[in-house]
Amino acid sequence: MPDVIPTHCTVWHLIIRPREIHFLRFILEAYEGVATLTTLEPKLGLIRLNIARGCEEEVEMILKGEEGRLQYRFMQTARVGSHPRGASS
Repeated sequence: MPDVIPTHCTVWHLIIRPREIHFLRFILEAYEGVATLTTLEPKLGLIRLNIARGCEEEVEMILKGEEGRLQYRFMQTARVGSHPRGASS
């Protein structure tokens, strides 16, 4: 059976401390295949996380572990997916 490339993921939008964007990117890269981070507005700290299906809890644990440093908050968007607080993102 050939490998199947996933075509769907969970998308979360967050605002974090702008100077911590690279830190979070490096943390997520260490968890290979879990999530990717895209910077949407660097000065605001607005980012998009594309999270592999089934890895949402792992990303939530990473964020909670770095909550004090990142000072993140979820943003409501019209995109499909959900974040841990249950609102659509």
